[in-house]
Amino acid sequence: MEPTLKLLTADQTARQLMLSRSAVYSMIARRELPSIRLGKSIRVPATALADWLEERMVHPKKEDDNHRERR
Repeated sequence: MEPTLKLLTADQTARQLMLSRSAVYSMIARRELPSIRLGKSIRVPATALADWLEERMVHPKKEDDNHRERR
């Protein structure tokens, strides 16, 4: 069986990002969020959303990094 691609609506994407639906549509229009157009419908692939979030993740600095910056 082939893996299926889970596609999210703008509402589902908005809930996951805790944003408004209009903010999600604006981000899609500005090509900030990955999306697929299917006729008049717009969908966000769940895996692409997860990758997009991972790319923007801010990770805390390690203890060694903070020590080096003070020198």
